[in-house]
Amino acid sequence: MHATNHLLDRHRDQISDNIWYLAIPKGAGPLPNLPFKFASSDNAAVVHQHPDGTIQAGLTAPEEAVEHIILFFPKSKSEADILSRLALSKLTPGGKLWLTGENKGGIKTVPKYFSAMGLTARKIDAARHCSLFEVINDTTTPETAPDIPVSRVQTAGGLTICSFPGVFGHTKLDQGSLLLLENLPRLSGKVLDFGCGSGLISATLLQRHPNINMHASDISYNALQATALTLKTNDLPSATLWHSDGFNQLDQRFNHIVSNPPFHEGTKTEYSVTETFIRQAKTRLASGGSLTIVANGFLKYEPVFEQAFGHCNTLAQAKGFKILQAFNR
Repeated sequence: MHATNHLLDRHRDQISDNIWYLAIPKGAGPLPNLPFKFASSDNAAVVHQHPDGTIQAGLTAPEEAVEHIILFFPKSKSEADILSRLALSKLTPGGKLWLTGENKGGIKTVPKYFSAMGLTARKIDAARHCSLFEVINDTTTPETAPDIPVSRVQTAGGLTICSFPGVFGHTKLDQGSLLLLENLPRLSGKVLDFGCGSGLISATLLQRHPNINMHASDISYNALQATALTLKTNDLPSATLWHSDGFNQLDQRFNHIVSNPPFHEGTKTEYSVTETFIRQAKTRLASGGSLTIVANGFLKYEPVFEQAFGHCNTLAQAKGFKILQAFNR
């Protein structure tokens, strides 16, 4: 059980059935054996764990206001702002908003944040390096549902990269991804942008090779929406989008897989996430297909490549990054 769920479980007798679980992270979710009105998550692992559709993807909100909301407070300040305002817009007068999260993930900023909005965030519990705060909606004027801000950044190649708060690549171009794109050979056939984020890699590849069969995957539903918006904004061909936890929801083989893979999961550094991705990638490549990734220079992924593919080629090293490639021979 996720640490935040352990904390919530201590207060299950105070949880209404007219409740919305918002922004559920991997490993967490609605408390077992308690009814709930609505639940939503950006995370593919959470959404696909409930194939009956009880967990909605992305920033989907209930149509009617609810009297209790539990918001799993994210680390990203811009994402936390949007989610908090969205929650307040769907909270009945007198309703309660609970905010929970890991102490090193931003939850400690809750009192100051809500104080600036004229609201009081009262700490009601703490355990397992997590905290739980409560905000009572004491206003009779509902908060207006926020517009989701879109950041737009221009590339040297003339592309507009669109993104949303909380998505990798929001408000800036990632230098590692740019180095990866500088060192990619010409690609053809079915290509997967694994962990697509804002769509920088997908858009650049489609700009260069408009006839490729482009696929893009991410554990974040909002990232897929950002990638789709990036492609549409630049009048590029569409890509097949996969809301997938790693390769778990991907049942395809590809001629090429290109990635700036994550090495964080929530607030934790998890090198095993990328190591698992490298090992599994070989099974998702067609014969002769290639895997090309960018990684921070200090990360030791070469032995993982050697173990999975029997070889590892270093295409470039610069700006604290390296480009690694292997073929499915």
